[in-house]
Amino acid sequence: METTANNIKLTIDLKVLQHTILHYKTIDSTNRFLLDAEDLRNGTVVLADDQTAGRGRFNRVWQSLPEKALLFSILLNKFYNLRTPAVYTFLAAVGVYRGLRKILPASINLSLKWPNDVLLNGKKVCGILVQGKIAGGCYEKLVIGIGLNVNQPPQFFVDKLERATSLAAETGVEWNRDEVLNHALTAIDHLLIVLQESGERPIIVMWQDACESIGQEIAIDDGKKVYRGIFDGLSEDGGLRLQTKSGPMQFYAGDVTVLKEQNNAVSD
Repeated sequence: METTANNIKLTIDLKVLQHTILHYKTIDSTNRFLLDAEDLRNGTVVLADDQTAGRGRFNRVWQSLPEKALLFSILLNKFYNLRTPAVYTFLAAVGVYRGLRKILPASINLSLKWPNDVLLNGKKVCGILVQGKIAGGCYEKLVIGIGLNVNQPPQFFVDKLERATSLAAETGVEWNRDEVLNHALTAIDHLLIVLQESGERPIIVMWQDACESIGQEIAIDDGKKVYRGIFDGLSEDGGLRLQTKSGPMQFYAGDVTVLKEQNNAVSD
């Protein structure tokens, strides 16, 4: 694993994010690097071509191939209008969504899935993991980790990865990773300004507008039980609102499955 970064200077217009990216060929985890690092500026971005210990939600392993995905993390240590760190998960998802929408053909279906996935033609193309460091009961820093599948071939997504995909696997062409990164960072930077100036509500609204499963019947597994109902959108603090036969419920963690015409044995 490399111990020194090869700095990349961005030429895109950024207001919050730093223009100099810390780039590593191989690193254990971009999130872990930023959580442990001291004296880095707000908006620092760390990018890796490969991660040896990349993780998703519930400590799941993030699988990729060297130089095929965008694996990057963003450091935030200045907060504005912060009521819940969950908003940064939705902000990052909307940012990736908007960045991809700029470059993908209109025929490609792009949507968001609660709480942290970007879907391409119904398959996961991007996952997001927000982690924080607390000191004195307050957040000292937050790190937004983003894994975006770009040029993995279709055969990579077999066996346990059949619900995932990449830009190349869906479009049949190889993508310039720098171009994809620039579009994602530009959109995320803009949304950080929106959060500073207008609070969390606009972010929540944008996320809901890009989520196709709102209003549909879903099942949510909270790790103890599976519940079924109609996905009724997000609460002000990012919780999933579920209308069940027994009444309204709200969730802050869990795995969501959209129920179409399948007869799943779930509890209300």
